[in-house]
Amino acid sequence: MSPKSSRATDPGRTVDALSVSRRTLLVAGGASLAGVAAVRLVGALGGEGGRAPGTARPPQSPSGPPLLNGMVANVRDFGAAGDGVTDDSGAVRRALVEANAARGTLFFPAGTYAYGLGGPFEPAEGVTVAGEPGRSILRFQPPSTGEFASFSRPLASRVTFDGLVLERAADFPCVFLAVPAITQLTLSRMSFVGNQDRFTGSYCHGVQLGVENGGTTSGLRWTDSVATTMTYALFQTNDSTAVTEDVEVSRCRFAGNADTDLEFNSPKGATRRVLVEDCEFRDHGPQGFAVGLATCTDVTIRHNTMAQLSLEAIHVEDYSENVIITGNRIMAAGLAGYSHVQLIGGARRITVTGNAFDASANTNAISVVYALAGGSEPTPGGRPVAPPSGVEVTDNDFVLAEKVSAVTFEGVTGGAIRDNRLSGPRVTAGEPSTAIATTDSTGIAVGGNTADGEAF
Repeated sequence: MSPKSSRATDPGRTVDALSVSRRTLLVAGGASLAGVAAVRLVGALGGEGGRAPGTARPPQSPSGPPLLNGMVANVRDFGAAGDGVTDDSGAVRRALVEANAARGTLFFPAGTYAYGLGGPFEPAEGVTVAGEPGRSILRFQPPSTGEFASFSRPLASRVTFDGLVLERAADFPCVFLAVPAITQLTLSRMSFVGNQDRFTGSYCHGVQLGVENGGTTSGLRWTDSVATTMTYALFQTNDSTAVTEDVEVSRCRFAGNADTDLEFNSPKGATRRVLVEDCEFRDHGPQGFAVGLATCTDVTIRHNTMAQLSLEAIHVEDYSENVIITGNRIMAAGLAGYSHVQLIGGARRITVTGNAFDASANTNAISVVYALAGGSEPTPGGRPVAPPSGVEVTDNDFVLAEKVSAVTFEGVTGGAIRDNRLSGPRVTAGEPSTAIATTDSTGIAVGGNTADGEAF
């Protein structure tokens, strides 16, 4: 098995920077998603506290009344037709001027609005851009040149986008929201539709962080939303020197995206204090992860459902530290190889606890949790490659297909593999002792693990 490092170097390209096999990846903008499965919700809920391993609170489709704050500038009052045919760009910009002046709400009633660039879409501080959830659709039109475009670059803090469907309307490279150094950006009840399965010639990303080198973005809240048929739903490029902090992504659904759903990637900057909770990730194209971390600190990934992924669900690298992965339900991940959770590139102080891993659909020889150096070249951040350290894998449930191992440590220093419960064909074949390996690792406490209820 070879580890995979897929970090974004520009909005439309990924580079396999650490893979032993140096595999060539697809260009993100050109990845095809033929046969994308319909979005499905899985998992059940326990109580508010003390959830059983692998339970999640399923995200809901955006719904409810519109969020209207202060003075309301209704785009229909400024001439928008909302019929999906008329170019409503001018009317939208005129309404935005009024909303900005009053620090109020730019409101899109139910309808379909054709919007193209003819000027910046830059909400002012405190402005809400709102629609009727699931019923107010903005179809983002290509610029006349067909070149790259971003729908909005908020230049002020305390901006809210709520209740809108943002949909790419043609095959052109774009980012919906390019986020500079601001604070308190809220995305709630949003739907991002990139149509990457239809428009395969170029990329479409949802949220780009770190667009202002050296700046700090803090307080991003992304809740109760959907991102489907995007390239990346969220990402930051390798070259960005920006800092991102205090991010929460909760009760969101990510389905049928071509590359990584949430790519917290900051090898030359920093990302800290991130929470990903109660989300669903599923049905990827042939590359990318549900959640990717590079040079991130203090991250919690909990109570999510992740399923039907070609590569690992969670990928941690480039000296990311203090990462807690807990209470997630991960099934049918790593279908093309590698793992369900992969830790490489000097990752340290990583806790994997209380998760439910179902690898019964895996036909290839993978390890569900795999910790190793990840190659011989420097990391994308230019740091020396090294195995992870301080890795704790405890109190997890593993259902293992015949060729699948539960946990593999290669060269790991310090940690534990304890109190995990193994079942499935690998166990019934009488090979549970080979399902946990600590090759060339030191200071690893192993004990209390069971196979079909029996200690081994």
